[in-house]
Amino acid sequence: MIFQENLALATTIQERKKFLKPSNESISNLMNWEERKSLVTKTDREKEFHFFKISKEEFNAAIQDLDEDKKRILFNNVIKEADWYKLLQEVMDEKYFTLENTVEQTIVPFLKYFLKNLSDFIKTLDSITVSRDVINSLANNLGENIIKFYSKAFIVELNYYKKKTLNDKDEVFTEFISNELGTVSKLHEFYCKYPVSTRLAATKTLNLLESFKKALVRTDKDLKKLHNQFKFSSSHINKISASNGDSHEKASSVLILEFSDNYKLVYKPRKLQIVNEFHSLIEWIN
Repeated sequence: MIFQENLALATTIQERKKFLKPSNESISNLMNWEERKSLVTKTDREKEFHFFKISKEEFNAAIQDLDEDKKRILFNNVIKEADWYKLLQEVMDEKYFTLENTVEQTIVPFLKYFLKNLSDFIKTLDSITVSRDVINSLANNLGENIIKFYSKAFIVELNYYKKKTLNDKDEVFTEFISNELGTVSKLHEFYCKYPVSTRLAATKTLNLLESFKKALVRTDKDLKKLHNQFKFSSSHINKISASNGDSHEKASSVLILEFSDNYKLVYKPRKLQIVNEFHSLIEWIN
């Protein structure tokens, strides 16, 4: 059985650095790591250590194999405090689980959580309304983003199941999903077995959800100003197109909000600090 402490394997070097202290032993972990084929040169590594303010000894300690005690330390001190883990705990509620006989079984709880959370949030908005098709479309966008984190793991587990059961018939696919991923506890074990994929999926879910919420609440707050400025009157959004190609911090991607009167509003989040500094420079030059 894979226990949730295995999620500690998804911790970053910086997270491990705080709790896995260097010993007086040699830096053998680092030496073995450097022997691997890589396009990164020794000079590049030295620069990286300097940039991240980490010593060779600290890095050596951070990349060591984790025994159960060290996993437990990282789980209790890092994972439990992480926002992505807290979201995972919510996602694992029975109400977000259904059995799907497809590879999407691996992401069903994330999608259902996303749908419920975003739908409830939209109900709190004062000025704008959003069609159900839009919410489903945004959930599909999330699904396309996170299915890639589990697709290879799904294939590996399916092939292992075939060998274990000596079953290569057509029904082995649905049998595998039912037996290996067919309950909340089984799916949770799968998530813990592939901790990096799970961290990526949970983080992406959290970031996209917050990104969409932020866009909607800002539009809701400024709707009257938008009406006056751009001379349109609709308050109902019947389409949102999310761009993956112009993504900023924490998945704050460019969105195109299409209202029921066919008016399109481009929402492009950006930090204004750089713009302000640029204008200050221009003013100074002039």
